[in-house]
Amino acid sequence: MATGDVTGDGRADVLVGSPGEEVGPTDEGGVVTLLKGSAAGITGSGAQAFDQNHPNIPGTVERGDKFGASVAVLNLNGTGPLDAVVTSIGEEVTGDTPGYPSGSMVPFHGSTGGLVPQFVSWSGASLRTDRVWPQRYGIRVVGPQSGGPLS
Repeated sequence: MATGDVTGDGRADVLVGSPGEEVGPTDEGGVVTLLKGSAAGITGSGAQAFDQNHPNIPGTVERGDKFGASVAVLNLNGTGPLDAVVTSIGEEVTGDTPGYPSGSMVPFHGSTGGLVPQFVSWSGASLRTDRVWPQRYGIRVVGPQSGGPLS
């Protein structure tokens, strides 16, 4: 779970990852849900949910992808509302040995309407060398904390 103002209205929103969530008949496909902040607190009104079958998220839901295993709210582009990243630690990408997923991470930009997935992803495979073979890329992702060195 991560919090921050992704809608730019001055109120904290909550991004919740549910990596074990079934997506249709697919076990552990994973889902993320954005609950928006309001004057009365967090609300389900206008909530957004995303999984890997969304048209702007690369790939498709597969068993064990665990989309939403780690989420972070941060400012990726240095402007406007906060953005988010969502990981899929069980994602197998091209070149992976079956059963040994590199994992992937998808960026979302914040907007007045909520989060907008970007049709791009980063993978542990991009860090692969003849001596290093990353697995479960993005198992932990943390955004800056208020008052911390990155704020």
